[in-house]
Amino acid sequence: MKKIVPLVLIICFIFFGQVQANSLWEWEEMAPLPEPRVLHAVVADSDGSLFVVGGSSDAGGENPTNTLFRYDTAHDTWEEMKNLPAALHMIDAEIINGKIYIPGDQNNEATYVYDINGDNWSSFDHNNGYTSRILYRTVSVDDTLFVLGGYNPGIGLTNTVWMLCTDTNEWSEGVSMQNKRANFAAGVINKNIYVAGGVIIPGFIPVMTGEIFTSDEWAFIADVPDQDGAYPYWSYMADGYTENSLWIAGGRRDREWGVLNHAGYYDPAKDIWKDSSTSIPTLNQGRVYLSGAVASDGYFYATGGRNESADVIYDSNERLRVVDYPALPPDRRAVLPGVLMLLLDD
Repeated sequence: MKKIVPLVLIICFIFFGQVQANSLWEWEEMAPLPEPRVLHAVVADSDGSLFVVGGSSDAGGENPTNTLFRYDTAHDTWEEMKNLPAALHMIDAEIINGKIYIPGDQNNEATYVYDINGDNWSSFDHNNGYTSRILYRTVSVDDTLFVLGGYNPGIGLTNTVWMLCTDTNEWSEGVSMQNKRANFAAGVINKNIYVAGGVIIPGFIPVMTGEIFTSDEWAFIADVPDQDGAYPYWSYMADGYTENSLWIAGGRRDREWGVLNHAGYYDPAKDIWKDSSTSIPTLNQGRVYLSGAVASDGYFYATGGRNESADVIYDSNERLRVVDYPALPPDRRAVLPGVLMLLLDD
């Protein structure tokens, strides 16, 4: 009988502690963007800052901007940094060695480089056959920038992969993805590149597949979830990644451009997705054309976006803890070892 009581206590602590943790695990509304944005780039550095680059100032995505906003995750404050040399939208960005790299858009055949410490911009023309595109994704492995997929009116939708050596500013073509896709999720986990979701342009046909690139080839992974067809167009979402998961939030829900407030993540160790149809908290503001990143504070930030009818643009900035989630509260975590010791002693 003595052993039963501690065992019951352990079960109660675990169950009710987990319930409490899950109830506290939700998206938090943070300081809004200085200006509403859609189709912008969001990138995080290792010092607690989040950068919102370019994007459009109208819900329809037709007015590109040259703004650069810096968000201090520790103090929940924004500041405006030096403007880009050109107005850019439908872009992505990556930080390598203290510099933000943006490989242009369909109207700008140049790569733009922002020195974070110096608060200044430089640029260089594309070379070796690389041409700018829109709705692509960027990731980096070591000092190499990868540009994945996207769309260019001259070449159409593409599955190509281009690599920029940031030591020489020379472009070279890599191994193409298996599927052509635009506006999808991408991340790097254990130096493997992951992509998921997206659309085919023209037509805005969904691409729900996922892929992994190891050292020399692409292979398919589990498809993006759609809850048995409830949201078969998951695209135009915010994305971010941790050392062991690829995250997505918000985006397009269906053919009629309904918006999602869902979030989810891909677990490469198990090759499975979990999303808001099971246990992942939903955004406070459902939206499409938003962008995001996982910051060094362990939160996934989802910024900007618009409504389904493209007549309202948002300055929303929400965050969800995605590192060490959801966990027992620290006080309960400290009590459990003592209860375990009681069980062992008895």
